[in-house]
Amino acid sequence: MPEDLNWAIGGEAGDGINSTGKIFAQALSRAGRHVFTSKDFASRIRGGYTAYKVRSSVDRVESVVDRLDILIALTQRTVDENLDELHEGSVIIYDGERTMMSDFEAPDETTGLDVPLKRLAEEAGGAIMRNIVALGAACEVTGFDIAFLDESLEKRFGGKGQAIVDNNKEAARLGAEFVREELDTSTDYDIDITDNDLVLLNGDEAIGMGALAGGCRFYAGYPITPATDVMEYLKGRIEDYGGIVVQAEDELSAINMALGAARAG
Repeated sequence: MPEDLNWAIGGEAGDGINSTGKIFAQALSRAGRHVFTSKDFASRIRGGYTAYKVRSSVDRVESVVDRLDILIALTQRTVDENLDELHEGSVIIYDGERTMMSDFEAPDETTGLDVPLKRLAEEAGGAIMRNIVALGAACEVTGFDIAFLDESLEKRFGGKGQAIVDNNKEAARLGAEFVREELDTSTDYDIDITDNDLVLLNGDEAIGMGALAGGCRFYAGYPITPATDVMEYLKGRIEDYGGIVVQAEDELSAINMALGAARAG
C-alpha cells in the first residue's frame, strides 16, 4: 500500500476545480493526514485548462510530485495533460459521455472507471455537483471514510442552507455507491487516518495571517490577480485589528494608495 496518495482533478476554468480540490484537501486534513496542494489555472475567467493537485500522507509532505495515483478527468484534455504522471496502478475517474478512454494510450495496468458523473449529479439535485460525485467515487476507490468528506462539505456549503449541504452529501454518496456496486475497483489504495490535530492553510492565507501579526492595518488591491486571495483573507479579518481593506479601480491606484498609507503612517 503506498504511503502517499497523489490525487488530481482537471477540467475547464469555471468547472469548480479549485473548490473541489479544497474540499478534498480539507477532508484529508480532518482525517489527520498531512496535505500539500498545488493549483494550475488559466489567466482568464472562463475557459482554459485548470487543475488542482493534492498530495497526502500520514507523514509530513512539503511538495507535490510528478506522479498521480488518482486522476479525476472532467475533460479529455485533463487526461492528455497528465499522461506522463500516470503509472501502473493509477486510477482515472471519468464520465464516458465527455471523455473517451480509447482516445489515449495510458500505461499498462492503469484502471479507467467510467462513472456517469453528470447523471448521478442530476439525481442528487443538479449537474453542477458532478465534481462531488467524483469525490465520492474517489473515496470508495481509496477506502477513505466518506464521513470526513461529509464534514468538509458541511464546512464548505453550510452557509448556503441545509438543503445544499444535503444535496452535495447525496451526490458524494451516489458516486461512492456506483463504484462499489457497479465497477471492479480492486486497488492497493487504503487511506489511513491518524489522530493528528492539523490546520490546513494555503500560502495566501499564511501571508495574510503574517501580515496581521506583523502590524499591517491597510491593504489596497485590485481583484482577479494572484494576490486576490490575500485581499479576501484580510478583508474578513483586518477590521478586528482596526484596519481597512480598499478595492481600488486598478493596480496602479492600489500601488499609489499603499504608498500614501505608508507615508501617512
